[in-house]
Formats: sequence, structure tokens, C-alpha cells
Amino acid sequence: MSGGAVAVAVSGGVDSVALLAAARARGLDPDVLHFHHGTRPECQAEWEWVSSLAGERFRGHRLELPPGPDLQRRAREARYGVMDASPYDTILLGHHRDDQVETVLDRLSRGGGSASLGMARRRGRYLRPWLDRSRQEILDFAQAQGLTWMEDPSNGRGNRGGLRHQVIPALTALRPGAMRGIARSARLLAQDDALLQSLAAALLERGSAAASALRAAPEPLARRAVLALAPGRGVEARHIDALLAGAR
Repeated sequence: MSGGAVAVAVSGGVDSVALLAAARARGLDPDVLHFHHGTRPECQAEWEWVSSLAGERFRGHRLELPPGPDLQRRAREARYGVMDASPYDTILLGHHRDDQVETVLDRLSRGGGSASLGMARRRGRYLRPWLDRSRQEILDFAQAQGLTWMEDPSNGRGNRGGLRHQVIPALTALRPGAMRGIARSARLLAQDDALLQSLAAALLERGSAAASALRAAPEPLARRAVLALAPGRGVEARHIDALLAGAR
């Protein structure tokens, strides 16, 4: 990891708390980013607990998301909106291998391709040091270090909760080692995607892509060019399909 200003995003759960402890053990003194979503009764208690853990390095942000559909997506976009505008050179995130597998399965079920299938270990200022580690390995580390953390009861709900508690255990029972295999597939596809992204960049000029260029390009490259032009997050396969159909 290069020098410069460093922060760790800490929710209060074991993954991010262990990541903060590991960063401090390596001699870092990072700022601690925490987000109060205002969506659960536990949010204030988590805010106070992480504030106590972080001390003067605490950097809390109150998002106060209104109720409504797609709450998890809106919360994620709000967090990244704050972090994208922050002054840090590196922001450490606590996502691990189990999160990667859930992400891959969730995006596959939504019709995603390799351009958006898994999480990258490094993306710009964002670094995920735990991405090759399992949730159990992180838990073992936290217990060995005598760490304490808070449990988020919402983790067992929604699509991610169903994948975590129903789909993945069934898949692992059918094929032991499936978690490692899916994570490896995500890494290999990311390498393929990096090459295709570089080729798709040739279709872009000054932040736009001509319809004629999209029509002439192979679909894998045209898709990546459209995705590169899409503003913000929340872009789904159906949006890209509609844009490509219009260009063609």
C-alpha cells in the first residue's frame, strides 16, 4: 500500500473492526469512517461504539436515508458518494471472500457479465485487503486478538441473507470448496475484463461514444464502453441492453 492519507471504513462488525486492528498493528494510524444510516434502532449505539473505538480519529457521517425500496442499494450509493468526495489516498474496506461469493451469485442472478461480476481488490483509492480471506479466518483472527465487535441483525435479511444462509450452504454441501472456486473464477474473470476494458476504451472519445462505433464493435466491447459512460452506480443489465439496442 502506497503512502498518503489512509482511512478505514468501520461499521462495527467483526470484519471492519479486525481490519482496523490489523492496520494499527502494521503501524498505521488511519482515520475511521463510520456511517449512520438512520434505518435501524441500533444505528446510534453503533455510532457511539465505533466513536469510542476510534477516539480522535473518528469521522462519522449521518446519512439519514428515507424508507423505501432498494434501501441497501441506496445506502451503498450514499456511502460511496461520501467516500468518493473524501480526501484520502487509500480507503480500506473489510469485504472478504464470503462477501465476494455473495456478490458474484447476486450479480449473476441479475444478469451481470464479467464487467461487473465481482469486487476488485484494488479500485482507485479503495483497497480490500481481506478479499482472499474467509469470514471464518477473520473471526479466528479477531478472537485471537481479543477483539470485541457489534453484530448487525440486518445481515441475515434480504437477498444477501438468503444467499448466505440458504444458497451458499446448499452449494457447499453439493461441492465442497465451492467458495474458493467461485472466488477464483471472479479473479480470473477480472483479469479477462481488464483486457477487454482497455480495448473498449478505444471506442470512447472525450467522454462519449458514437452510435456508429458501438454498432461496429463486438458486443463485449460495446457493453463495456456503455458501462464506462454510465453516470453513478445502480446501472443494471437491462439499462445497458436498452442503450445498445438504441445504438443498433
